Amino acid sequence: MALGIGCIAGLLSYVLLTLTGPWLQASDFTYWWLAARELVKGAEPYAALHHAKLPWQSLFTYPLPAALVVLPIAWLPAKIAGGIFVATGFGLLAYALSGTGYWRLGVLLSGPAVQAIVSLQWSPLITAAAFWPLGLGIIAAKPTIGLALVAYQRRWEDALRAGIVALSLVLVGLIVDRGWIEYWLKTAFDPSLAGEHAIPLL
Repeated sequence: MALGIGCIAGLLSYVLLTLTGPWLQASDFTYWWLAARELVKGAEPYAALHHAKLPWQSLFTYPLPAALVVLPIAWLPAKIAGGIFVATGFGLLAYALSGTGYWRLGVLLSGPAVQAIVSLQWSPLITAAAFWPLGLGIIAAKPTIGLALVAYQRRWEDALRAGIVALSLVLVGLIVDRGWIEYWLKTAFDPSLAGEHAIPLL
């Protein structure tokens, strides 16, 4: 059942992207996908995306691990890779939720779930990872929502495992591009660059 739900969600994303037209590319997923492709070329993704043609602002506001996570499918066209990304997130989340009763699958029909299909977002994949401490290390790719899910862990050992995997992703990112943290912080903390994504607290 989880496999079927994942396939339906991924197919819906692909169809919606195709109907929208080429300008949207793969919606939010475009940014991680393009950053991963820049890494493969040996380019600096933060600088490259600042000059790239993207659906909205030309800026990569994510930690480099976001690009590393999608690296295995970055060779595919954006819409197909995006559909696979959504399918993986929804499939894993459906599997995790159904373990304690199929009634929990109703959450996949909620507004946020539909938005994740339309905008190709991280939320299903990271929520699914909350059920597997090692998988939760993916918070390194999206710490803004991922860190909140660390609080869901009931044992400190699980939170520690998630932290070790997250740190490993960060270190791999530093091996690939030793300046990425500086680029990312500059993007995140400079309101003139971040635009609508500027941190409200600042």
